[in-house]
Amino acid sequence: MKTLSMFSLLIISAFLANAKPVEIKDPPKERKNEVLTAPMKLSKAAYIYVARPIQTEIGPSGISCPFSIVKNETTGETVTASYSGSAILNISAGDVVTALFDFSGQSSKKFTGAVTISVSEFNSGYKTIWVR
Repeated sequence: MKTLSMFSLLIISAFLANAKPVEIKDPPKERKNEVLTAPMKLSKAAYIYVARPIQTEIGPSGISCPFSIVKNETTGETVTASYSGSAILNISAGDVVTALFDFSGQSSKKFTGAVTISVSEFNSGYKTIWVR
């Protein structure tokens, strides 16, 4: 066993004695820490009101559409409006938001509406969708 270990050490020392340093002709250039930036789309919760236009003696007006289905078509988020016709939905400028109002649960009387959120509507956090 002692002979084997001596022989192993002799082979390793001979191998290391014949080793030549390796030269790298074109060393890699150092890179600065670069940060990649991607455009971010800001979104926030907004108050969406669903209404149906009506004509009164005074002039045009609107009535709320309770339990309407409001959907952000861009993100796929869907919410149901409250009894007052209002809903809270995450929106961004440029998003397309749709509303569906099923009048009295009758499939023949469905009212729909769609809007594209502008920058001013995004900043105000409020939008009315008129369904027809």
